[in-house]
Amino acid sequence: MLHRRLIEAWHGSSAGKTTVFLLLISFTSIALGAVLTILLSRTLGIEQYGIYIFVFGIVNLLLIPADAGLPTLMTREIVKGRTDQKTSSVTAVILWSLLLILILGTVTATAWFASGMFFPDSRISWNLRLWSIGLLFGFALLYWVTGIIQGFEKPIHYALPNGIIRQVLFLTILLVSLTYVPLTAEMVMAIHFFAICIAVLWAASIAMRSIRTGLPDFGNEKPNYQSKDWFRSLLPLSLVKGVGFLNHRVDIVMIGMLSTVVAVGGYGVALQFSALLLIAQTSINALIGPKIVRAYRTENYTYLQKLVSYSVTISSVFALFFALILVFLGQYFLEFVIGREFLIAYPIIVILVVGQIFSACSGPTALLLNMTDHEKKSLITGINAAVLNIILNLALIPFYGAIGAAIATSLSLAAIQVQRGYMVRKYIKIKPDIIYALTTGLVGQR
Repeated sequence: MLHRRLIEAWHGSSAGKTTVFLLLISFTSIALGAVLTILLSRTLGIEQYGIYIFVFGIVNLLLIPADAGLPTLMTREIVKGRTDQKTSSVTAVILWSLLLILILGTVTATAWFASGMFFPDSRISWNLRLWSIGLLFGFALLYWVTGIIQGFEKPIHYALPNGIIRQVLFLTILLVSLTYVPLTAEMVMAIHFFAICIAVLWAASIAMRSIRTGLPDFGNEKPNYQSKDWFRSLLPLSLVKGVGFLNHRVDIVMIGMLSTVVAVGGYGVALQFSALLLIAQTSINALIGPKIVRAYRTENYTYLQKLVSYSVTISSVFALFFALILVFLGQYFLEFVIGREFLIAYPIIVILVVGQIFSACSGPTALLLNMTDHEKKSLITGINAAVLNIILNLALIPFYGAIGAAIATSLSLAAIQVQRGYMVRKYIKIKPDIIYALTTGLVGQR
């Protein structure tokens, strides 16, 4: 029976419960994102919504130095310090990472502010730029705090601040504000800033409680800084994650630079709804990462293949389910729920869905490479895809607008999955795709 094999693959009920909770959080997070998209697009209109999404996309790109690799390094070093009972190392990495985030945030915020003086854009007011800088620091601090929480192995508490709490607060303040004043891109950015500040405070309380419980001696020992080793480890981690972020976030910014804010608005809506296909994949990847490491280290390739086969099957089923809903009902939803002006998002959704389906059916290739000491190979494929994505965007957006960006994104996503799938088969001896899982991987695991 499939459900019995899944339970066995997850190694017991506790992991199964965690999976269910993480899936619920992912579903809720995506649902909240969809509600926010509907609310913002209807109240702002496609032009103001496009401006907001464009600036928010720039904030996401500016966050790459703070988000790419540093939370992963924090988690790893905190777990190592706790395991070795070295409180001084845990204290040091927490303080060191905070200082680094503040420095990186200041540098990127200064560059973003200065760009407004040397390269003015009439669509972006100074107030909007200032609120976006506040949002930049808010997200950077949120990533730092959740990195601490993950280091104390609390996956549900780790997922809540950004996935649920920030969005609930954002939505609540938006609804209250709507009863008093009409919304603009500036006001929405300001509201988002206040929402993330509250989320940071909530996450900080959880982090402090985790530290007091897990390390009662925290702060009593002199911090043991290992800056050289941490910088050496941070570089490859940042490159791998940074390239991944670039692949997922550069399209919005390039549309804003090469096309219109109306195109950005349509693409932003399409991107939000196509993210439904990633719910299961994201949640399962968060759970099976440590299991992949353990199976690979012990050379238990039978279990590893089994784990990957179940993972890709579940991810693909969920992705196909949401793909059918979007393809057959998406046009009607856009017209009657969001507004006729957003119908331009429908062909973009269809194109993005094709790329996401291919990605889900290819399996957790990046996770397999990164968890089995093949992160350099993952980095190479990511760089190749990023270069291809930028070239295709430059070539297609001027002629086809947001549809061109969607084609570029789906093609580069398919290219990176083909490359990584080949490397997984060659170096890890695992077949991660849905075809193998359905024809051999699941049938053979009795």
